[in-house]
Amino acid sequence: MFNTDMPFIYIFAGGDNERWEYDYSKEIATVNRMPIIVRTIYQIRGLLRVDPIVVTHKEDVIDVVIETKTPIMNSKHGCLIESIRNQTWGLKNAILLGDVHYSDMAIDNIFRNWSFAYGNETDIFALRWVKPDVEIQHAFLMAYQHWQTGGGRGKLWEAFRAFHQKPLDEHWLGGSLFLIEDETTDFDNVQWYEEWLVKHNKEK
Repeated sequence: MFNTDMPFIYIFAGGDNERWEYDYSKEIATVNRMPIIVRTIYQIRGLLRVDPIVVTHKEDVIDVVIETKTPIMNSKHGCLIESIRNQTWGLKNAILLGDVHYSDMAIDNIFRNWSFAYGNETDIFALRWVKPDVEIQHAFLMAYQHWQTGGGRGKLWEAFRAFHQKPLDEHWLGGSLFLIEDETTDFDNVQWYEEWLVKHNKEK
């Protein structure tokens, strides 16, 4: 579904946190006393002077995001790709993830360097496109169908591989991937989070 040429920047905060052992969602894990999703909201505002839209079903994330006066869309969908397929898109679009700690340089690269995907050797951190692209919509559909039939996890990298006509369940991160090689990371589990804080001399 497409709308005007205004930028649509979505931050998705979904999933079930199955490997996250704390009693709160990892999107509100703190780095230097700031929830990581709040940091991402402020980074986007600071660079682009626009508000992103947070898509989530998590009550604790909603409680935190409300304090920033950021628009929120409730999502009841089963996976990230399903949520993406049910959003409104314009001529300028970006998808970021609520559980990723983005460096300032990463945010700058995502919005100043043209590519479809942004990530490292193991993860896709963001997608971005500038027109109603049939191939991109088809990639989302392929990734969604792959998840629906039990073959995938409904993640961004599956849509990225579908876009490049690569097997969705094989490791491949080439093509239109802009490499982000700094402290930017997805906190996959508690141990990773705590070790990352120590490595980068950060506080909770």
